[in-house]
Order: sequence, then structure tokens, then C-alpha cells
Amino acid sequence: MRNYQWGIIGTGDIAHQFVSQFKNNQSSISGVAARNFEKTKAFAQEYSIPSAYETVEELLDNPEIDMVYVAVPNNIHHYYITKSLQKGKHVLCG
Repeated sequence: MRNYQWGIIGTGDIAHQFVSQFKNNQSSISGVAARNFEKTKAFAQEYSIPSAYETVEELLDNPEIDMVYVAVPNNIHHYYITKSLQKGKHVLCG
């Protein structure tokens, strides 16, 4: 059975809620990206996420990331959803 890899876009409250409740035997969170790289690295460390990306583009360019959770303010959902879909990622938006 394949282990699907998630990427998280954003490190705000909703991202913390998603990651802290994430329990799935067939998936794992393998990367995170946000505007502030210092916060991104801290978020990755807090939740034992293996990769912190400096840019969302780097996360989306990783062929091992199958799907992304878009956890950014509503007014920029469309931008990141569109970018993710253009890169062939499955998208969940919070």
C-alpha cells in the first residue's frame, strides 16, 4: 500500500490544528512552506516534519509531495490552490 505524502502551505493556527489532529496510516506529512522561513523551520521541528521549504514553489516542485493542505488566509486561497493544481497536486483547503 502506498504512503501518500502531504505538504502544508502556511503555519498559522489552522495549520497547527490540522497537523496536531493528523492521524493516517496511509499518509504522512513530509513538508511545510510559508512566508517566514524561520517560522516554517520552527513549525517543522515542532511537528517532526522532515522538510521545511523556503518557498511554496520548492514544496510544489517536489515530486514526492502528492497532496497539499492550504492553510493560509481566505483572500489568498485561490492563488495557492491554483498553483498546487497546476503542479498536479491534490488539494485540501482549510
